[in-house]
Amino acid sequence: MSIQLILGSLSVTLTKFPDNKLPRAVVEPYAGLEYSIYGTSIGVGPRVEPKFIWSVNAFVDQNQEALIGAIYFEFDLLRRTQPYTPAEVRLIDTNQKYQERLPRTRAIASGTTATNIGSSHVSYFAQFNVWFVKPPDFTELGRIRTVNLTFQESSKVPA
Repeated sequence: MSIQLILGSLSVTLTKFPDNKLPRAVVEPYAGLEYSIYGTSIGVGPRVEPKFIWSVNAFVDQNQEALIGAIYFEFDLLRRTQPYTPAEVRLIDTNQKYQERLPRTRAIASGTTATNIGSSHVSYFAQFNVWFVKPPDFTELGRIRTVNLTFQESSKVPA
């Protein structure tokens, strides 16, 4: 299980996490139900495919801390200086599989394989383009260092 971040020639892989919570969640607003004055249920929510957000807590060493800092710096530099060029970080999530209808629409994590679910769906570890939602937050507790990272999906990495 890992989260890998890639931007240009910079790459870091996080493999040690302090808790068992999987970091990926759907960005609000969620689908839901409302009711008419007659009690009829009415489906509400976005009509587009949901995007994801990651809240990653990980143990890091000094080298990983430096790489994360450099990736954030490069992301922020691109975001500020090249507004028409995507300032996206590639996030490869091998913590939690992604499920969808066949055919697969996202790039698969290298070294992994997709698994069909029946004849109509597929499950696989996917790649995502993301933005930092906030700067990395590092904590040091004696010899132990942790980082808190928050990302939001910006676009698909096509299959």
